[in-house]
Amino acid sequence: LSPTVAPDYTEGIYQTVTVDRNFNIGYSTLCLPFNMSVETFTGGDTDAYVAYLSDVQESNGVTSLYFVNMQMIEANKPCIIYLSKPLDAPTFSNIAVHSPESKTFTGGAWSMYGNYTPGFSMYGKYGVARNAAIMKGGAASKLNAYSAYLVGPANAANAKVMFGEYVEEEDITGISGISNETATQRNGKYAGNQQIIILHNGKKYRINGTLIK
Repeated sequence: LSPTVAPDYTEGIYQTVTVDRNFNIGYSTLCLPFNMSVETFTGGDTDAYVAYLSDVQESNGVTSLYFVNMQMIEANKPCIIYLSKPLDAPTFSNIAVHSPESKTFTGGAWSMYGNYTPGFSMYGKYGVARNAAIMKGGAASKLNAYSAYLVGPANAANAKVMFGEYVEEEDITGISGISNETATQRNGKYAGNQQIIILHNGKKYRINGTLIK
């Protein structure tokens, strides 16, 4: 699977699949046509995870994009991947490959799309930097295949990314809850390995660390 070559495969089981892409430490976007655990994909990077856009909230002029951390890569579902070590052109055996048909998440004025088109124009669209900051593409910005991008309002310089885990009630015993409004007002004030609980649309998210602008 080459990021610079349009998909020319058919759905089926392949003896060998190589994702011909070098991943740096930090965050990047991903959209792959097969299911796989993060542990298998990364070759055992225990700090790695993928995060799927789950919700979008607008409050007091601030947009918060909620991404839920997972340990499974879902076929054709756009996500952000975090790596704690470099990963060069991973190769796998006996992989069930799906047709490249990206799933889309839409929340409010924001949508996240997978991309299978090499040299896709990012003009006016939003990408994710290595530090997880949201960045708007310029006229010359391009995106390779097997990646993902965001579409949002024209002026979204204040959009923030929040990573967390969906948790059940019994998983949060002893951790105090705070409202979305309070969480938004505290942007940038989370530090280290603090844990808080965001209550949002009836779901609870454990948030570790810092909101990233």
